[in-house]
Amino acid sequence: MADANDTTTNDQASGTPATEDTTALKAALEAERKRATEAENQLKQVRLQMANQAKETDASKTELEKLTERLEAAEKRQAEAERLALVAEISRDKKLPPALAKRLTGSTAEELAADADDLLAAFGPAKGDDDQGDKGANGGTAAGASTTTDTGGAGRPKEALHDGAAATEDADFDVKAAADDILR
Repeated sequence: MADANDTTTNDQASGTPATEDTTALKAALEAERKRATEAENQLKQVRLQMANQAKETDASKTELEKLTERLEAAEKRQAEAERLALVAEISRDKKLPPALAKRLTGSTAEELAADADDLLAAFGPAKGDDDQGDKGANGGTAAGASTTTDTGGAGRPKEALHDGAAATEDADFDVKAAADDILR
């Protein structure tokens, strides 16, 4: 008997719970582990849902950004087309040559008109059909005509080019006779 009492006192003295308490604690520990596992699974599901929502938000942002970029590009093209139309109108009104019209700078009608006036002051007005100089029938400069522009002799010389299809002064040239001369 003393041995049985010694065992009980030894168990209590060493701080080890009785078998009933151990079984209850093991069951409580197992229940807590089960709840912790369930909580971790729920946390994983919530994180997965949040990631999916973030992807959907990013996808919709991407679509929105694409549409915004397309809108900005269309507005830019429209503004450039309006500017080109304004340049064409100003250059027509000011009788600006096409070579100078493409050099107009500015974004408003006033700026373009002022730039057109500056270009005209610097380079002169567009030449009409009356100011083309002495042109021959073939479009080249006639013999004895000036080869400079109306800018005081400092302009670029006009070249006397021929298209090759027009009759020349040597219309009575005999090809057969020339060939005979070469072969002799």
